[in-house]
Amino acid sequence: MKEIEFELTGLCKESEEAVKAREKAMVLLNFADYTESAMYERLLKYGYSPEVCAKTVAYLISRKYIDEQKYFERFFEYTASKKYYGKSKIIMAARQKGFSRETIDENFGVLSEDTDFAGLCAEFIKKSRKVDIEDKKSREKLIASLSRRGYSIGEIKQAIEYLRELDY
Repeated sequence: MKEIEFELTGLCKESEEAVKAREKAMVLLNFADYTESAMYERLLKYGYSPEVCAKTVAYLISRKYIDEQKYFERFFEYTASKKYYGKSKIIMAARQKGFSRETIDENFGVLSEDTDFAGLCAEFIKKSRKVDIEDKKSREKLIASLSRRGYSIGEIKQAIEYLRELDY
């Protein structure tokens, strides 16, 4: 009899923990979007057991509270058009954010086809500072800076040519 009571109390405690984890996850989702792995890690930090975290994340995915594909689309749009990141910087930032490799691979190619990275690079140059693109030393510094932002040399050269046509 005592064994049954112990098992029942353990089940009640576990389900209570699961309910609290689900509530915490819903509160977190009110403030920001989360990837599957980021939500799992966040719930672990709050002291929930790995099993409860996994079940909670599975529940959130099944109810479409966590949708990595839609979140990645918004993340891509934001990092490209607002932060002016190039392709490689977007991929690196997405991995740091916790997007799965599959989500990045499936969506990045389609989204990047519709994005003019050379145009965004030129926009960033115009917005950030006045640079003499004809001066070799200044141009080399600019290329190094844009490379760190994730733009390829080809995209940078296209952006510079575009700015030359505009007499920047």
